[in-house]
Amino acid sequence: MLENVQEIRHDHNPDLSVEGIVINQFQPRASLPQQLVDELRGEDLPVLNSHLSLSVKIRESHQHARPIT
Repeated sequence: MLENVQEIRHDHNPDLSVEGIVINQFQPRASLPQQLVDELRGEDLPVLNSHLSLSVKIRESHQHARPIT
């Protein structure tokens, strides 16, 4: 993702910056997701404190999404 941001910054928008990373489909009871978040923070990436949990409604919204015509 950061490579894409750098490419866009170079080609189109030198002022583009990443304000923060939103973690989605987060499962707080599982240890692996928290380890991944900790690794991102350990690399000094701007991980936001709010997480979007794994939700049936989120999954269903992807199934019912209609293509834009």
